[in-house]
Order: sequence, then C-alpha cells, then structure tokens
Amino acid sequence: MNNSSRALGLIEVIGYPTAVVAADAALKASNVSLSTISKVGSGIMTVQLVGDVAAIRSAVEAGAMAAKEVGTLRTT
Repeated sequence: MNNSSRALGLIEVIGYPTAVVAADAALKASNVSLSTISKVGSGIMTVQLVGDVAAIRSAVEAGAMAAKEVGTLRTT
C-alpha cells in the first residue's frame, strides 16, 4: 500500500473500557491497524486507526456502533 492511500481514523469516547471495545470492533471489522489509544483528559479517550480509506471508513463505523452500545461515543 502506498502512502497516498493511507488514512487516519479517530474514534473519541468516554472511558478506557469503551475505547477498548471500539478498537476491538474496528480491528475485527476491517483490515486496519491500531496506532494508539490516547487519553485526552477528563476520561476522554481517542482510538487512532490507520489503513486505506475504505477500510478506515468501515472500521470507524463499526467501532462507533460498538462504543454506543457499551458507553459514550463523543465523535468520529
């Protein structure tokens, strides 16, 4: 994969357990890699994913749905 087709996907949630669930669902849904899970502050966590554009769109959508089921999704 060349660098021009790589994308960054972000899922912002409240709480580490919700971040882990979102990351797990995203990674299982599409061929993406987990870059990091970062603590922003006040319990806000950001899941950072990398992959091609189509895979990132699919993964972020799956991660967002999973996050909504177990906790609070802030934004994608």
